[in-house]
Parts: sequence; structure tokens; C-alpha cells
Amino acid sequence: MSVDLQLFIEQAGWVAPRLEDPSRIGVMTWVGRRLEPAARRRFAEHFPLSHRAQKDGEAGVCALLNRALVVHPSRLLVQEEVSRAIDWSATYARATAGHRPPYPLLARLRYPVPDRSSLGALLSLARTWSRLLEMAETQDVAGSDYAVRRAALRRASAPQLVRGLSPTPFGARHALRLRRLDEQAAANVKCIEEAMSFWMRIFGSSNAADSDALGHVGRLLQVADAKNIDTLMEATVALSIARAALDATRPDWPTLFPWTIRSVDDPQSMYPVIRLQSGDLICEISKGTPLGGEVNGTRNKIADCLSPWADEALPSTGKARSSGRQPDLVVSFWFEGDPSRIVFALGDAKRNATGDGEGYIRASLDVAATYLMSFGHRMGLTLAGAEGGPHRTALMPGVTLFCRQGTGRDAKSAIDLLRADRAPVVMAFDLEKHMEPEARPWHAPVLAAWLGSLGRQAVRALGTAPPVRRRGRR
Repeated sequence: MSVDLQLFIEQAGWVAPRLEDPSRIGVMTWVGRRLEPAARRRFAEHFPLSHRAQKDGEAGVCALLNRALVVHPSRLLVQEEVSRAIDWSATYARATAGHRPPYPLLARLRYPVPDRSSLGALLSLARTWSRLLEMAETQDVAGSDYAVRRAALRRASAPQLVRGLSPTPFGARHALRLRRLDEQAAANVKCIEEAMSFWMRIFGSSNAADSDALGHVGRLLQVADAKNIDTLMEATVALSIARAALDATRPDWPTLFPWTIRSVDDPQSMYPVIRLQSGDLICEISKGTPLGGEVNGTRNKIADCLSPWADEALPSTGKARSSGRQPDLVVSFWFEGDPSRIVFALGDAKRNATGDGEGYIRASLDVAATYLMSFGHRMGLTLAGAEGGPHRTALMPGVTLFCRQGTGRDAKSAIDLLRADRAPVVMAFDLEKHMEPEARPWHAPVLAAWLGSLGRQAVRALGTAPPVRRRGRR
């Protein structure tokens, strides 16, 4: 297995338990959606989606999502008459709290509310299976009903999406609760469990970090072309940064607190959005056009200053536009409670599949210059004047290149430079030298020092953090 794939599979195993659906099929689907279309089709051929167990499981999920699943919590209400609903313990406690007679009678009444836990678990299953069907939809299978089945799952999920349900893996507690509803619900749960068991027989147990299963994923991806590996490398870099940050030692913390993972969102794209937190500092790792601060609950794209010239020079191909507007890596920082002020740095992931020619490095530097010219007006870019001196951005390095070419300085000198917050405006890291794909347990102290340096600079650039009230604190 190539070094690129080896590192991607390593990081996929790390992120698996943090996904919306951490089951084996959920992880396989997440990996498949990161592939280029041609490789995605080849990957999907390994999923027997036309099996009766899978179809019945989908029908069971749709049937349960279409039901009014509720639970009945209780609340205390004041009543004037004695009834069987009176909570005498609560009434006595209220009477001894200094109230004058007549003391209120407190009744404990139950009322229906949506069963958010069960609905969230069913919704997670529906999303995973819908994405799996979407991934396999382009296969040339005679009489394929994938599109119809995916539409059914989406229709059943739509009413629940507006509830803002938290993703929850479907487990035994959900099955037990739903099975108690009635015979039809029990039959639906049985179909769901049989579908999940079917995938466990295909790909192994539900332990998504199992090395054999992830090795199987790597063998399926081995047939992919270079373009597909390039795409995977972008996700690999983002996951490696987040994982290295969580393992960072005290010198690489941006505040008095270590990094913790806040969320791993899986938007409808090939790229994850990861959020970390250290004290009041939030760090978001994403891809694409950088977003500005939040205004009226919305973050808008930052204007690309190169776009007018790109539109004029390359109106048909748009190559300059795409390279200017789509950084492979956007690392944004803001304080919790104040998302209106944001600072960010950019990155680009490149691999040279043909050799070690200078053209590859030159192309990487061209991309770095493009990013700085496109978004430098929001990165605090200052150019060296006639008297000389370095270019600067608010966060240094303003652009980081992640390559596979032996680029960059040795790890120790890079860490020393980053811990002193003396990085240049453009810096390069090498996949094998700095991201250490062979290390077991995996670690990348250079990446930890890099994010720690950016975080410390972000704290200084943002100024004083606003007061934030957290749950459980007074």
C-alpha cells in the first residue's frame, strides 16, 4: 500500500468513532464519499445493496421515521383538588419551604414529546444508507432501484431534519425501546437489526478501528488513480492536523488548556469540517473559499481579489479562479461567543506522482502566491517595501504547503521555529518527513507545533475573549 493510502487509512481509523455513524458500514460510506467519481463507482461495487436484508432494513427505518415516536416525561403542576396524580412528596417539600397555608397541591402529570434519542438514531441510519445508495447510484445495474430507495429514505428523514436532532449511533437501547411499542414496530426493528448484521458479516465487526477492516478499505482504494489519491491527501492533511493537535504537549497549547475536539461535521461534500477548542479559542479546519465573521447568523465568503483578472484572462477555463478560491485547507480561529471576529491561515496539499522535478515545487509556490493575492486583504498581508524585509500576514505562516517531495526543513528546527512564533509567510511540510506515516503509535509533533503557533498568534490578533456562560458554571 502506498504511503499516501497508508496515512489516510490510519487517520480514517482515528476519526471513525467520532463520525455520525461509527459503524463499519458508516465508516466505509464516509471513505467512499471522499473518492473521485470513477474510483467511487469501483468502490461501490463491493457493496451488495440489492440484498433483501438491506431493502427490508431501509423499509423498517422509513416506517419508524414516519411514526409519531414520543416519550412521556413528567412535570409538576399546581392543582386545587386531590387526585391520584398528586405528588405528595413534592407537595410536602413545598409546604416546608416557608409557604403560608393553604399549601399548593402539586400533581405530576405526563405529557408527550418527540423521542429525540430514537429519532436521532434512526435518522443517522437513514443518512448512512442514503449516502451509500447515492454513492452506488451510477453503477450500470439492470433494473437498479437505488434512486427510488434513496428518495424514500430522504422523504422519511425530511420531517426530522428540522428538529435539529443530534446524530446518535443506533444501538441496543434504541432497539429495546422501539420494540416495546407494538408488533409492527418490533418487526421493523428486527429488519433493521438483520440489515446491520448483514453488513457486519460482509465487513466484519462494528469496531471501526479494526486494522483488518481498514486494511481491506486500503486494498479497495489501491486501484484508484493519482487524481483520487490527491483528493484523499487533502482530507488526510486535515485529519492529521486535528489528531496531532489532540496529542500536543504543553509547549504547543495555544492557551492554558489543551486542544479538545468539538465536532466532526460531514457536510454534503468530500471534505470534513473539524472544530477544535482550547479554552475560549475555537479552531475550524475546512476546505474551500474562506468565510468571514458571522453577521446575523450567517458567514459569507470572503471576496477573491484575483477574480476580476481571472475572469478577464481565462473566461472559459476559469483555472485561475478555481485555484484562487478553493484552498485545500482553511484554518480559522475565533473566540467562543464572538464568531463575528475571525482570523485565518491557508494551506495546500500536493503530491508528485511522477518524480521529483522542480516544476512540482514551482507549482506549489505559484499556488501560495495566488492564495496570498486572492485573500491577503483579509489575512493582514503586508509586502516588503523598497527597504526590504519579509512579507507578513496576521498569522504566520499565512500559507502552508503540504507536499510529498522532501520539502521543508528538518523536524527539530521546524518545531523550534514554530514554538518561537517566527515562521515565514510561506512554509512547507513533507508527508513522510513531518507527518510520519510509519510511526506507531502515530504522532506528528511538527503539526502540533504548527497549529499551536497559529493558535497563539490568533489569540493575540483577536484580543480579549468575551465572557462566555457555560453550562454547569455559575
